[in-house]
Amino acid sequence: MTRFHPHCGRCSQCLDRRFAVLAAGHANEDPEEAYKVDLFTGERPPGPDREMALSFVRSASRIKQMADVAFFAHYGESSRIVGCFDEPADRVAERILDLYRRHADHVCRVFDRAISAHASELRDGSLPSDCLLSLVIAQHDASSRDVARTSEPEQVAGDKAEIRIAVDEGGDRIVFDRWGEITGANARLLLILAASHREAVRNECTPENFPFVRPDSLCQQAECDGETLRKRVFRCRKRIARMASEAGDGHPAAEAIIENSQWHGYRLNPDRIRIVALSELSAERTGHASHANRSRFATGG
Repeated sequence: MTRFHPHCGRCSQCLDRRFAVLAAGHANEDPEEAYKVDLFTGERPPGPDREMALSFVRSASRIKQMADVAFFAHYGESSRIVGCFDEPADRVAERILDLYRRHADHVCRVFDRAISAHASELRDGSLPSDCLLSLVIAQHDASSRDVARTSEPEQVAGDKAEIRIAVDEGGDRIVFDRWGEITGANARLLLILAASHREAVRNECTPENFPFVRPDSLCQQAECDGETLRKRVFRCRKRIARMASEAGDGHPAAEAIIENSQWHGYRLNPDRIRIVALSELSAERTGHASHANRSRFATGG
């Protein structure tokens, strides 16, 4: 940080602060020049910081459209809060939902104003392709094309469809139904998370109570440091997204397979992932995917 740029503009605190200040109408108290990376037009190279910014806007957009039941089904951990208040559970739940919806509404209105303010630059393509405005709009365009390309809505990776995987510990690989297989360092990461996921299934945990694997434990098991771990998670998500896209299912959301919590660590998404025996996957699809991936690895793809 410098005196001219006291804020990085990339971390979660900067995102929270900037959206809150703009929503409150006090931009003059928090000038954009104080941030090394502008919230909407600053370049955001691939990595965890970009994913965090995209997730911030994506979550707000999703919550704004959610029905009451869908919200509590998706954010089951909110049930832990209800018992901490003297008010009736229904009333506390209403207050939680209202809080989330107000926050989502503020974020969406701030983002919509930014789109209007930069409409000409968006039209003529003069904004950086990796700024938040360009990334979010390009993401929606890609999602629309993916939905239009498939005739089976349940196979679109962006919806709530179940994602089936098989764990092949002997072969050090993870096989995705329809998509193909993951090997190497990415597979080792998924194998560690799969072990925790399987234990939660055996213990009959509800999705919100599936444990996260703490970063320090994950680093120890994966034999890497924290920075390497974050890069590995990013590369693994990117690899899976490419496999899904090549299979015609579009790009899954960043946390469709690997979820992460800043305070708890990482886990396989309990709402989306179903671990099954390798024999339970379609033999034709699995064989084809494995052959395609072996060919790609052999050619360095």
